[in-house]
Amino acid sequence: MVCGPSLNPDYLSNKDAGVKLAFVMPAIEFSLISLIGIIFNSSVCYITFKYRKQYTTLGSKTAILITLNSFFEILLLSAHFLFLAVTASGTNFIPFKKAIVFHFHSMIGYFCAILMMYSLSLDRLLAVAFPFFYQTVKRCYYIYMHLAVVITFICFVIYRIIQVIYLYPEWPVNGSIGDSLSLITLNSSIWTFIFSPLFMLPSIIPYLIIGLIVKCLKVNSNDNKKSKLWRSLFLIIFVNIGGYFINFSIMIFLLVPIKCDNPIRFLNLVIFPGLFLNLASMSSAPILIKNSTDYNKAYRKEFNKIKLIIRKMLGIKVHPTIQVKPCSNIINGINIESVC
Repeated sequence: MVCGPSLNPDYLSNKDAGVKLAFVMPAIEFSLISLIGIIFNSSVCYITFKYRKQYTTLGSKTAILITLNSFFEILLLSAHFLFLAVTASGTNFIPFKKAIVFHFHSMIGYFCAILMMYSLSLDRLLAVAFPFFYQTVKRCYYIYMHLAVVITFICFVIYRIIQVIYLYPEWPVNGSIGDSLSLITLNSSIWTFIFSPLFMLPSIIPYLIIGLIVKCLKVNSNDNKKSKLWRSLFLIIFVNIGGYFINFSIMIFLLVPIKCDNPIRFLNLVIFPGLFLNLASMSSAPILIKNSTDYNKAYRKEFNKIKLIIRKMLGIKVHPTIQVKPCSNIINGINIESVC
């Protein structure tokens, strides 16, 4: 980021000035979108865990990585509720050392969600380029390798957070994840690069390699379920990368200069690029329902259960349906159709 949270005196004069629409409206909109995103991503985690033994797709290595990605997205999306609490209370600003208490997990979720773009793309590359290795490696060891990279990265994130708390403990922030992130990246070329769109682009390279392999070697998947999961993963990755990329491109190249000079106007404009990021964060569930047969079946089962609960709550009688199917019985060499 070019500048941290604004220290403009006119801007900071809104501290403890009561509820201000310029502050609270973006917080409300982001919180509503985040709530939907948390529900969607939680459903991915729940469905994958519950039906992992019933459907092969949901128990695969890729499904576990998708679930891990959804978990980090939940951590990220929960950050917006602090923004709502600070602005709706009329406080409008709190010190960074207080904000980070509630944003600590969201910081980890944000940076790990970006890292998972690389994990998921490399997962597909290994499956296509080295299918024998991918099939023979034990699932637990494979996931542990990915987790080792994630945990190592989390350690660097925690170190940076502690460093920023030490450097800028009293810096006023409005409670948004954007303000907290701008302090994390302040005066650090490495973290500024991680926050930039350029950091995400290399995760597309494995997909380009996969495309070349499929085209040159004419690799075909005989498993329709797996091919649909792959298509879902392609969409998830590109929607996520696209959402993050558009958001940060608009932020860095268009809105950051405005933030440095006119922070109130920035708050009114930040909603637009933020929509791309939040929509990208909640995209996994709809894509899996649409493209994965196993996920679609699992979700349908849960939807039917929810419908049944709602009908019971409303007092609507549910008439059980009896399914019958014809079966053949052979008596004295004669094939007799019956119902069983």
